[in-house]
Amino acid sequence: MTTLTDARQRVRLALEDSGASTSWADDEIDEGLVQALDEYSHRYPMELKVEIPVVEGQSSLDLPDGARSVRRVIDPRGNVIPPQPIPLRGTAGSEQSWEVWGDRVEFARRLPAGDVTLWYLGPRAFPDSDATEMPVPDEDVSLLVLGAVMWCLEQRSVADWKRGSLPARYETVLRRAQEAYRSAWRSRERRVRTGRIVGTG
Repeated sequence: MTTLTDARQRVRLALEDSGASTSWADDEIDEGLVQALDEYSHRYPMELKVEIPVVEGQSSLDLPDGARSVRRVIDPRGNVIPPQPIPLRGTAGSEQSWEVWGDRVEFARRLPAGDVTLWYLGPRAFPDSDATEMPVPDEDVSLLVLGAVMWCLEQRSVADWKRGSLPARYETVLRRAQEAYRSAWRSRERRVRTGRIVGTG
């Protein structure tokens, strides 16, 4: 298990910023990790599952915050509801089905009372404490570390550029960090992806 503290320390080691007097504050490193996690989450969203209570006769429900796509819907009686096909001759008399419209899931027929189970893809939440586990597989934490290192160097280069030209060595370090991050992503994309379903309700 890799915690936020562990990931932050790995970023500092990569930046050679582990001495008594550091150049990057924890908040800066955390923001780099946030940026890297956002990119990771965009490519590999979290597989989530939530139960949403509905009342008798309800025909729509709000999507969970951050939901990117719905993968499965189960009604309160335990029946899997299929996604709605494209209607050929109108929707009157159609079987129960669902479709996403805006920020809601709309159903062809009214629902019985109970809990609707929604399987969906959503964002990976950044840890809310130093001891919280990073929301990616341990083998992918290095991607977040490399992304945070690149982000920290890029932000510092912008600040330094405003005060004058960057030292040649700094530009070299930044280019190497950018290439290391791109290379790590190429390697990650070649791996077979496995996932897990996480319940949120």
